[in-house]
Amino acid sequence: MTPFKKLCALCLLCALCASCKKEDDIQALFEGKTWYITNGYIQGRQLAGDDIRSLCASPHAYQISFSTSSFVATLTDGNTFTGQWKADGKNQTFTLNIRQEPSKFNTLLEENIYHTLKKTIRYEGDINIMKFHTNDGSYIGCGSKRSPESFR
Repeated sequence: MTPFKKLCALCLLCALCASCKKEDDIQALFEGKTWYITNGYIQGRQLAGDDIRSLCASPHAYQISFSTSSFVATLTDGNTFTGQWKADGKNQTFTLNIRQEPSKFNTLLEENIYHTLKKTIRYEGDINIMKFHTNDGSYIGCGSKRSPESFR
């Protein structure tokens, strides 16, 4: 094989490999993981000010904990909803099938976060940050950690 043909074959191989979409490791992203809600864009409005402070008001609030196929989401302390989750690492699709809804909503923020998560259709992120997106452009942003400074 001539050097030119080798170069062409190598370029073709690289192009084929580059065009292959890699699949996310769903286990690393979700299973056994807790995501802490840190921000969001809901109904055309970026969460800011008091809403952001509310997200960090308690170490046990505004978080979603995942097991192999189920989840528990906590809004404010003690106000939770549960169900099953499903994700596709190749297409980044994501759904929450809610089995037990919150008993009530203590704030409009809780209600908005709940309804946004309920309408989630896809995820975007890595093991440190995650966004749960809806069809209407809304999203809930999460982090893998909360710092102690968040609660001062």
